[in-house]
Amino acid sequence: MGIKNVLIIDTDEIFISKLNGFFWEAGIKNVLTASSVNEGLEKIGRCTPDVVLVDLTPTDISSIDAIQIISKMNSSIRVLVTTDYYNQDYCNAVFEAGADAFIEKTNFTNDLNTIVNAIPKSIEYLFEKFLLSKN
Repeated sequence: MGIKNVLIIDTDEIFISKLNGFFWEAGIKNVLTASSVNEGLEKIGRCTPDVVLVDLTPTDISSIDAIQIISKMNSSIRVLVTTDYYNQDYCNAVFEAGADAFIEKTNFTNDLNTIVNAIPKSIEYLFEKFLLSKN
């Protein structure tokens, strides 16, 4: 599955900038951002992203609710939850809600150059090499 459209729901401008650079280098040029879940849901309604990265602690709607809403809007959207604070209970909860991956921001950004240099343009590579996945 090639990724063409990405939505990042986060308020961390530094992380968003790094992700934008990562996706640009990986050949993914259509990256939208939203600073709240409500704004992100509005953007999902206008254009269908292949992947949504949502921060674990958004300001307006819980990430658990966000995952469930996004899945109901379009079950083919891959939802990746990002966080600065790893916690196994949170990890379990986001998977139970339907998330496809749980990413620790520090690990993701530390491996950013490796990912950009090695990624074949598919989400499966990220799941196998750099993310905590369901499997």
